[in-house]
Amino acid sequence: VVAQPIFIFEGILALHEKRFRDLMDLKIFVMTDDDIRLARRLQRDIAERGRTIESVLLAYNQFVKKSYDEYIKPTMKYADIIIPHGRSNTVAIDFVIQNLK
Repeated sequence: VVAQPIFIFEGILALHEKRFRDLMDLKIFVMTDDDIRLARRLQRDIAERGRTIESVLLAYNQFVKKSYDEYIKPTMKYADIIIPHGRSNTVAIDFVIQNLK
């Protein structure tokens, strides 16, 4: 078996466009719990953007969560593999890595 190059196309909207999905041999959705996503956003926006807890929560509840539910979460149905618990799911990540090798 001759090794083939692997092209990784990633991003929160990576599975949104059908024309891109049609080019993919393997589609993976990495699912992270809502509370983890919010905690990461709070840490980042407060530390790096100088925002207040209140402003982050307001934006999250008004825009971010709704956008995730409307645009990101539905693309999960196009995935061949769904990895729950994000990067902490080492079993699933190791499985994907071994199968790519």
